Amino acid sequence: MRIHMLYGKSESQENLKIPKKQAHRPAVDLTRCTRCGGCLEVAPDIFQFNEAAGYLEICELDYYDESLVDEAIKNCPEDCLYWEIDEGTNQKI
Repeated sequence: MRIHMLYGKSESQENLKIPKKQAHRPAVDLTRCTRCGGCLEVAPDIFQFNEAAGYLEICELDYYDESLVDEAIKNCPEDCLYWEIDEGTNQKI
């Protein structure tokens, strides 16, 4: 198999679509969360329940699947999930 180099990158590397770090991330309002577990069913790789502390956590990822997070937000009975701007402004978008 032959790999062609283009500006120091192989041809196969040029075709990869790696998502850039997102400007926003999912967040949870813990005062409203009833721990129903709906978000865990929709996106278990994004949301996790901290058994020791007793609350929902967002996993630290470089990229969050927007369709999964949007589905979890849409189905949250307490409307406690939202998108937060990465700069820590707590603005819901």
